[in-house]
Amino acid sequence: MRICIILPPAPGLYDPLTNLPLGPLYVAAILEEAGHDVSLVSLLGHDVPAVWPRADLYAMGFTTPQVGVAKGIMELIRSQHPGALILAGGAHPSALPIQTLQMGFDSVLVGEAELTILQIVSDLPDPRTVYRGVPCDNLDEIPFPARYLLPNEDVFNEATTVFMQERRDGHVAAIMSSRGCPGTCAFCSNKRQASRYRSASNVVAEMRELVNLGITNFKFQDDTFTLSPGHVIALGDEAEKSFDPGQIAVRVITRVDTFSKKFIPALSKLGTEIVSFGIESGSQEILDISRKGITIEKVERALSLAHDNGFRTFGYLMFGLPGECEKTIDETYDFLRRNRSRLDTVVLSFFIPYPGSDIAARPEHYRVHILEHDWNNYWTVQKRTVMALPYGVSFDKMVELRDRMISMFVELGYARPEWDKDL
Repeated sequence: MRICIILPPAPGLYDPLTNLPLGPLYVAAILEEAGHDVSLVSLLGHDVPAVWPRADLYAMGFTTPQVGVAKGIMELIRSQHPGALILAGGAHPSALPIQTLQMGFDSVLVGEAELTILQIVSDLPDPRTVYRGVPCDNLDEIPFPARYLLPNEDVFNEATTVFMQERRDGHVAAIMSSRGCPGTCAFCSNKRQASRYRSASNVVAEMRELVNLGITNFKFQDDTFTLSPGHVIALGDEAEKSFDPGQIAVRVITRVDTFSKKFIPALSKLGTEIVSFGIESGSQEILDISRKGITIEKVERALSLAHDNGFRTFGYLMFGLPGECEKTIDETYDFLRRNRSRLDTVVLSFFIPYPGSDIAARPEHYRVHILEHDWNNYWTVQKRTVMALPYGVSFDKMVELRDRMISMFVELGYARPEWDKDL
């Protein structure tokens, strides 16, 4: 079978290659391993092709803010190939499969694709409308992502973009060592899943493959990197055997309540330079309403531990979560000022009620009005529209608080004065 996999553009992201979508590349690898003829069209910074290849199946994964461009691509393919079968997958179709079918897609794959995509292909030319992906328990059985199908310039990113500092060699690639997250954050569209891990030898083999391509910097996209001490310790030991000291550099993201001193030696062996934490807010009230499951005390303890052991610390904060008000902004300001010396970089996003999240499903429970329903505006970084309004706070007040948050970042040295104009 001829399968065309499409990576739609992500115009709202500052740099779409920072978090390269690995899912479609895993699917491509599975299909090629099964003997199918796979082509990949990357629109990450590339023009839409004037002529689309003919295929037995077109498969496209997309998020909520990509709905508009995904629909346009679907219609363009159909204009050239009227009988085309087009499969939708990814975060948005998984959250809203029926609405995705109503957009005109032939079939929707909900959840993980690797163990289900071959069934879909075998059902052609009469696929079911909705498939429920079965999570893979043995991740080592999945071949490495088919990065070789990408244009060369899409395989890696510049390290200065991801590590936010000058680094030798300059290339960085996204990689995953585990799947699943036990968190129940109310703002997250991902469903809670048991965590599953690749073996350390399997992960490091992929890293060696990338090092042979001249890529020596890695951004792990695991939702919570420090869930399993055994997994991280094994990764550190395997990396220490495989790479020279200083040969590779790593950035990871994790939760503050899973980060402890037992991980420090292994992270150092792995070449970790940056530990990123999902902090969300400096207000305990906001954290509790959002079901983040952490305390400010745990945040500060994790920041101190990472900083004191030589890691650069990144924190992800979110403005506009349910309960946001002048008091919570004051608390976040106090938190940032208090922790300025141990929190090196902060990335600010603006709350968006993504389909699939509990807040989007039950806004009244979280005492919030959802104001924005144009999914094309659902970008977390470059769109500053107030998406939701906590009960008791006026729209003008939220705009004032948003602008105050931005000014706070500039004052504390986390953002340039012109950053506000860039959003």
